[in-house]
Amino acid sequence: MKFCPKCNSFCESDLTNKQAVCVRCGHIVELEPPKKITNNKVVDEKVVVVFEKLRRLVPLPRTIRICPKCGNKEAYVTKGASRSEDDFEEEVYRCTECGHKWRE
Repeated sequence: MKFCPKCNSFCESDLTNKQAVCVRCGHIVELEPPKKITNNKVVDEKVVVVFEKLRRLVPLPRTIRICPKCGNKEAYVTKGASRSEDDFEEEVYRCTECGHKWRE
């Protein structure tokens, strides 16, 4: 997309003549050939999955709740909406030991 350097109006591209013509004043602007983008950098092919590890590193508030799965007495707590927007927010708990999630 080119704009006229004289009147700042839009120029229509004429690819057969490799130029752009201003719609308002008729000024002709030469089109530059597109620049090629090359990537010569070789990236290490080692893939590391970090999502599961990062999810556990997020500092969440803790509360005293008994996990129904393992019996641990401490859990992370977050607020979560139930099935629809008009419903109230629920507290979602995740056990600090086994990672089990439940709602109350």
